[in-house]
Amino acid sequence: MYIGIICPPYPSHVTALSALGEALVTRGHRVAFLLPGQCRGHVSPPLELVQTDQASPLPRDVERMLARAASGGAQLYRVVKDMAAMTEALCQRLPALIRGAGIQALLVDQMEPAGGLVARRLGIPYVSVACALPLERDPALPPPFLGWPGDGSEKGIKRNQGGHRVSDVLMRPCTRVLARYGHAWRLPIGSFEQALSPLGSVCQLPAALDFTRHQPPAHLACTGPFRTLTRNAAERPAQPHIYASLGTLQGGRYRMFHRLALACARAGVSLEITHCDRLSAREVASLQRLGAEVHGRVNQKEAIGRASVVVSHGGMNTVMDALAAGRPQLVLPIAFDQPGVGARVHQSGTGLRLSRHARPGALAQALERLMHEPAFTERAVAMGEAIRQAGGTRRACDLIEQWLEEK
Repeated sequence: MYIGIICPPYPSHVTALSALGEALVTRGHRVAFLLPGQCRGHVSPPLELVQTDQASPLPRDVERMLARAASGGAQLYRVVKDMAAMTEALCQRLPALIRGAGIQALLVDQMEPAGGLVARRLGIPYVSVACALPLERDPALPPPFLGWPGDGSEKGIKRNQGGHRVSDVLMRPCTRVLARYGHAWRLPIGSFEQALSPLGSVCQLPAALDFTRHQPPAHLACTGPFRTLTRNAAERPAQPHIYASLGTLQGGRYRMFHRLALACARAGVSLEITHCDRLSAREVASLQRLGAEVHGRVNQKEAIGRASVVVSHGGMNTVMDALAAGRPQLVLPIAFDQPGVGARVHQSGTGLRLSRHARPGALAQALERLMHEPAFTERAVAMGEAIRQAGGTRRACDLIEQWLEEK
């Protein structure tokens, strides 16, 4: 089967979906991403690339989109407008591209609803994929972008309903595009959730880490991360050591790293930072003077294995890597679904969560707790085992094949 993958041009999403794509290739399928040419560097053989901007430029430059996305809440409205513009462009271009390439089925990132809309327009099967927190709503769950706890009480449900109303207003530029094309194509789609596949969704979030749902969706499979995991929790280092990453988009946040370096110096613990090539040489030198070991890029699993505690922005990939290794973590959410991920880490007892503006004293205090209170590590190790039991890439691909072949 020739399977196309549709997702936003965010590196972390392409990485997660590449793991699924490569696994499907080993099962005899042909797999191609439908992405702008600027994403070519993130797509490697055996995966193919069908360029969505080959005939003409897209309405948004990918690098500028990523820069706005990295700004957090400062340019939220611009980010939503970017998403709406790209969704509209894909609704215009994907039908011809998919037909021309001979693609027979789709994997569609939940964050790009154009994929589901176009799949139904063409009458081809598709499976939804949640690289971030899943979009399937539940009365007990707040919107992913909020750091509220799960709460199924009457008060909690009312608060969550209010949060979703705010979310619906914020996402209106996107849902207007969906409603317009849904009406033109006579499809009942006017929201992100309505664009999800009726066959099912696979999700990187393990059920053990999620909040308790009132009404678990029948076709939401929480398989755990789409990546190769260590078989067991990594052995803890002899000396306390902190590993910090703010992900591929947020790695340029020097002030956050600077406060963290001061905190580690105060706590008397070594710090290793990776910034995904987003800090200047001057900023790197400044952090090194504070005693931090600073890298542009590292093998993240190996770096986490060297650490006793992980500090992150709450990106799904880093959080899953830390838990799979049995490492407690300090989450400093910045944007997207990171507040929701941080809330789940906090509520599960596998780590702590602070504001990204937290001062060195508060950071040092949190790190001290994570290093010296055994319960955090014990719960992180147990969560790592639950993640391995969830099935990961193998189970996700089993379900994808089952659903697509049944259709």
